[in-house]
Amino acid sequence: MKPRDRKDELAVAQDFRRQLQDRVGTRAPVKPREKIQKWFESDFGILSELAAKTLGDANYEGIVESLKKEVAATELASPHDEPLTRTILKNLCEEVEAACHEQGIPLRSGVAFGSTASMATEAARYPVFFTEASVITFSLGFLSFCSHASKLIAMSLPHKPAGTSFRIYFDIDSVFAHINANKDLKRQWMELIGAYAYGSGPTIVPSQGISGAPALTRIQLLASMERFAIAHEYAHHVADHGKRERASAEGDELGKLEEYEADFFAIRICRYLESKETARNFHLASGTGGVLLLKCLECVRRARHILVHGVDMTASHSHPETSARILAFDLIDEFLCEPNQQLYKHARDSFSAVVDRLWRGLQPLYVRMHKSGLRPI
Repeated sequence: MKPRDRKDELAVAQDFRRQLQDRVGTRAPVKPREKIQKWFESDFGILSELAAKTLGDANYEGIVESLKKEVAATELASPHDEPLTRTILKNLCEEVEAACHEQGIPLRSGVAFGSTASMATEAARYPVFFTEASVITFSLGFLSFCSHASKLIAMSLPHKPAGTSFRIYFDIDSVFAHINANKDLKRQWMELIGAYAYGSGPTIVPSQGISGAPALTRIQLLASMERFAIAHEYAHHVADHGKRERASAEGDELGKLEEYEADFFAIRICRYLESKETARNFHLASGTGGVLLLKCLECVRRARHILVHGVDMTASHSHPETSARILAFDLIDEFLCEPNQQLYKHARDSFSAVVDRLWRGLQPLYVRMHKSGLRPI
């Protein structure tokens, strides 16, 4: 039998991706591109205001107009693909793929990337059997969580003027002095983790307005969290890890080793991407974006476990403890100069400690919710 070429194998992967989407289903009809474009045109002012709330950028109209053009040009490879989500993923995945090509990292027969309509916070890589291709999917819940979490993290960090710029404080005492001075922040953290643990986060977490220095921090946090997640899944494809890799899978010690390898790959890709940007992104280079993503997702998993069972969860059989994964980031720093090694480690440790303390405050609330009868969907 004549072997398939790369293009044929990628087509097989796309078909498998459509099957995965069929399996998950959809909670609402996918809007066709024409309706999305009409939405851009009819609600241009509303969308500009949304961009202002989401990004805090001055050029709201330029952002919306640019996104409108990109959505119009994006190819939809599946009837389940939503044009806006597909455009965002396309830009992120192509960025990671370009970094791999530039560094001579082979992508085998390629990746069919896309999203599912699941409300869970899932990122997954599926091998396509008898090919060198893979499917990488991100749930609607995962993408939405990155957006919501990055914004709330940025709002929780004290930003103080320093000359013509500003200084961000991320030591645990400063962060909690800021959070404790704002009752809304404490409530928003409880709602964010609780909503995604319950299983309907994208639909019930309200959009929060953000502006000024925190808005700029939020943009950098979101960029670093998304790129870490995507590069991590591409690592599983490049190394052909496991039969199936996903955040909730169970496996053996080999699976845990593969998670460390994927984290290392993701950090190095993130640092390469950051080196090419005109504006520095500390969270992309230091790995704090990855730390925050891993720690916040851990909070969601633990909160969901409490809502189901009434007690906190134990260690995963397939994924190393999040704290161990973060500690392993130190090994990647050995190629950096000493000042950066210390700075990056301090930042990662500080952000990890902040989320740990947040969880200690939230955990009893979810236990009480379980006792009152609340169960996830």
